[in-house]
Amino acid sequence: MYELIEVNTSKAIGNEIDGSIYQVREQIANYNLKDYESEVTILVQTYNGLNKTKKCVESILKTISGIDCDLWLIDNGSTDGTLEYFKNVEYEKKTYYSY
Repeated sequence: MYELIEVNTSKAIGNEIDGSIYQVREQIANYNLKDYESEVTILVQTYNGLNKTKKCVESILKTISGIDCDLWLIDNGSTDGTLEYFKNVEYEKKTYYSY
């Protein structure tokens, strides 16, 4: 699944969301997760730090072999090529977000 979803957290779910940016993102994730039927959903959230992000994602991909797993890659407006990296990660049940 190669999908880019741009999220405006101020209008994503309407009046159901209240709180800090971190609470808002958690509520959005929880809201969206209820439609998934995989055993596991892993969310990787990052802002810059591309080298560490690559190591993290590569480690996850090695670990989840044989597990029914959704992988959500969340970029918080990085300027170091993180979004391009997320677009090129090869994993069938991947969704990437850009804020």
